[in-house]
Amino acid sequence: QEIASLPLERFGSNDEATRGRSRSSRHDHVVTHTSFCNELICQPTILRRCPKKNIVIKIELREIQWSESLKVDIAVPVESSIHNTRRGPWLVREAFTSCALGASEPQFLDEFKIKLPLILGASGHEKIGLFFS
Repeated sequence: QEIASLPLERFGSNDEATRGRSRSSRHDHVVTHTSFCNELICQPTILRRCPKKNIVIKIELREIQWSESLKVDIAVPVESSIHNTRRGPWLVREAFTSCALGASEPQFLDEFKIKLPLILGASGHEKIGLFFS
């Protein structure tokens, strides 16, 4: 989560909040506003008891939606939301770890930054899931 402090100035000198304060302080007219960006850091580290060799993990962010016709939850891919660490577009729909060559318990050092929706739990968009394949 990134936090940025933005100074905002108050409008009008007759504001009730400034009446009781002394006029000598240089910070009397400044109000601080903080903005939040919903981001999730994901770092897959190890796969235990993996029978396969040369493993790569694919990471996707999906929205879970109920299907009335099928009577089941469906994982629908969302718009590009994963920061791209390689060449190409800034945000991508899926990201891959580096390849773990020939290890019986592959370990990974990759880290992924995922931009979450600004409003989590909005009507019709209550559930999101992080998919590893």
